[in-house]
Amino acid sequence: MNEITEMPSALQSQLLHILQDGRFFRVGGKAAIPLDIRVLAATNMDLEQALFEKKLREDLYYRLSAFTVHVPPLRQRKEEIRLLLGHFMDRMSKHYGLPARMFSANVLETCRQYSWPGNLRELENFVKRYLVMGDESLALSELGPGSNLFGQNSVTSENDSRHDGVVPANSLKSLVRNAKGETERNAIASALEQTHWNRKAASRLLRISYRALLYKIQQYQMTPPEAYLSQFANRPRSEGQRTEQLIEWQQEPSGNWKLRRSTT
Repeated sequence: MNEITEMPSALQSQLLHILQDGRFFRVGGKAAIPLDIRVLAATNMDLEQALFEKKLREDLYYRLSAFTVHVPPLRQRKEEIRLLLGHFMDRMSKHYGLPARMFSANVLETCRQYSWPGNLRELENFVKRYLVMGDESLALSELGPGSNLFGQNSVTSENDSRHDGVVPANSLKSLVRNAKGETERNAIASALEQTHWNRKAASRLLRISYRALLYKIQQYQMTPPEAYLSQFANRPRSEGQRTEQLIEWQQEPSGNWKLRRSTT
């Protein structure tokens, strides 16, 4: 039973009675069904804290704790990482029908230095990513803060940058994010230029919703060039009659830009 401390108290009580009595009743049934079972329960919480916070019933704890095994986190068992990498690679290559990949010295050192806050699940997902993508740099870039693409010792303390979630400015993930933003901004600017800042037409050209385009214009702080304003000014209303119009773009409280005209 994984994460026993997440089980509601009412269910913990029922489980306790079943373990004590060695039998249970089906819903609506009257005949007792005997049980001969062994229970293996696990949690990633500190047991004393779980008992103090009432997340684990004390009577159930003593019923289950005939034998207690403490499994240290992966960061405290770094000598096992190389063996686990090979185990997961062998298992997943057979599962996906792909040839197993070798781990370079850079990958092995980075994995050894990384803190693995997600423990075995995170390590398993890393191996899966590396097997499918075939690019160790991309696979490593998906690790959380504290990983290092160059095999240097960037994880030296439990109080390092992984706690504040800061990704170094020169990391691959940051570079990809910045490049994506610049490409997106250029695409929006090009569409607006082609449609003479007709935002509905631009949204159709970009195949995004009108609301999404307005959000992106605000996000990238884009304003229409003066060249697109002059085409609206000084237009005659009818043959032989000419009026002067003051054209300006104004930003509404919602953040959207709207073209406003005043005739003189």
